[in-house]
Amino acid sequence: MIKQEGMEEFVSKDSLPEVTVIEDDDENEIGNLDDVETNVEDPQIGKVYDSIECLFDYYKIYGKKKMGFEVIKRTSNKGGDGELRYVTFACARSCPSKSTSKNAVKMKPTSKINCKARLTASLCFNGKWQIRSLASLCFNGKWEIHSLVLDHNHKLGTPGKLRYFKTNRELKPVVKRKLELNDRAGIRPNKSYNSFAVEVGGHEKLTFLEKDCRNYLDKVRRLRLGEGDDNAIQHYFLRMQSSSIFFYTMDLDKYGRLKNVFGRMQGVEQHIESLEMF
Repeated sequence: MIKQEGMEEFVSKDSLPEVTVIEDDDENEIGNLDDVETNVEDPQIGKVYDSIECLFDYYKIYGKKKMGFEVIKRTSNKGGDGELRYVTFACARSCPSKSTSKNAVKMKPTSKINCKARLTASLCFNGKWQIRSLASLCFNGKWEIHSLVLDHNHKLGTPGKLRYFKTNRELKPVVKRKLELNDRAGIRPNKSYNSFAVEVGGHEKLTFLEKDCRNYLDKVRRLRLGEGDDNAIQHYFLRMQSSSIFFYTMDLDKYGRLKNVFGRMQGVEQHIESLEMF
């Protein structure tokens, strides 16, 4: 079965008018480490945060710009109603060192050294988060920190190494779009990465590494259909439909381009694949 939006006549890609896209400034930013706030206060017990996202972003900036450590979400607990009640954010080197290797000579290196630095917060009754002491109660619904350890048992990272921490790396939407466009044009990832570095004033100011660009493009390429793949999919589904237990549907846009594909075989574990075409 093929569904197609109202299409009175075929319109070629070359005949389509050029479209100018107006985007927000935030969406057009590549991401610069210099843009991160440097004047960050130390966390304090009893301090209130409007949301868990605000609290996590604050602790990440605190670890990134002021101290030099990577932050992870360590644990979380939900109440009887299924709502998140307690969270613990910790230093990325907080877990005890463990190895499954039976050969002592070939032990894999690990950065985990059971660092105790962490921050634990609970949800108050008004939906916000706050840092507070264990003996106090909070009835305003915010998030508050009720347990705090600031000391680390390891040497903290230098500013030049902070960009390598996983939680500090991010590909902005504009970066992803440029990577995809350059990849379709045959421009290699390292060339794209260097162009981003020139734009922000140096590789050390980027919020991502070259391997992040390569990993993203590898994922995009796996999901991208090549020339003739849409016809191959349709022919395969037509052959499969000769079986009474198979059903499929293909969704086309008004220009006849493939948007979504859905296939189901009764009596077998169901799989749904959605392919977006641009």
